[in-house]
Amino acid sequence: MPSFIIDHLYERVRLDQYVVERLIIYSRSQIQSAITSGKILVNGKRVKAHYSLKFKDRVLFDESTVESAPAPRQTVRPESRPVEQPRVVKETAQYYIIEKPAGWLMHKATGEADAPLISDFVLGLDSTLSIVGDKPDIRPGIVHRLDRDVSGLIVVPRTQGFYDHIKQQFIERTVKKTYKALVFGHPVKEEDDIRFRIARSHRKARMAAYPVAHPDGKTATTHFTVLERFQHTTLLRIRIETGRTNQIRVHLAAYNLPIVGDTLYGKLSRSNAELGRVMLHADSLSFFGLDGQRVEFNSDFPMAFVALVEKGRKNMISAKSS
Repeated sequence: MPSFIIDHLYERVRLDQYVVERLIIYSRSQIQSAITSGKILVNGKRVKAHYSLKFKDRVLFDESTVESAPAPRQTVRPESRPVEQPRVVKETAQYYIIEKPAGWLMHKATGEADAPLISDFVLGLDSTLSIVGDKPDIRPGIVHRLDRDVSGLIVVPRTQGFYDHIKQQFIERTVKKTYKALVFGHPVKEEDDIRFRIARSHRKARMAAYPVAHPDGKTATTHFTVLERFQHTTLLRIRIETGRTNQIRVHLAAYNLPIVGDTLYGKLSRSNAELGRVMLHADSLSFFGLDGQRVEFNSDFPMAFVALVEKGRKNMISAKSS
């Protein structure tokens, strides 16, 4: 049963508006109906949908009898943004390790004609990648993905033999990846597993989270650990056991921890959109080479990420000293 503690960001916000924004797997009409029927309580009591939330209110939601329906969401992008260049972290005869910046697509995609492509970048490094992969004409050497507005490490095979080798490791889940995420809100637990099922939304061009017992979607597991807590945000380490589309973003939003900068699954606001990226970074990548030895690569925070984390730390110091 989801339980949310209201922080200063959501004081005087209507209860129904808060729950719709924070638990996006349900529509507004479903939330209002749940409030009326007593499935959503504040401090253990029934209240009206227009109830004005107060600091440290506890919102409880019994979702066991509510059928989920993803609410529509609109993506907001700034009119222009500077685009960083990818960085080659490691080059071997078998693969490249690339640090992908936010703003880059992995390969051609419908409706994303304005974005630079990692596929073009790696072809510029090695033209022989044009024959590597399952569909080298579309995604040469691309064996896994990061979302456009997410940054971090990827492995790009240079030979078909290594492509098949690493693809099998992804299938067997022996590739290890961790992420850092800056999220709105504060989890009650220091670590937890999120197990919402994930399926394509019936109402919007995005993915949606569903309760574990729901018939739609595929199983998915995301583990998080709290690294630092700030006034209004939390820095998390993320590990996923499955690799569903947008899994981390969908799961954290459904868990009431939307990622800072994510206007598709999180806050639809000007300040959030102006960040120009999702504050999610794939900071470590580990797999077995052809010799059977495990190799590991790490990546530091991008500057935009560092700036927000440092701001959070300074705000915490100011709050404690006041």
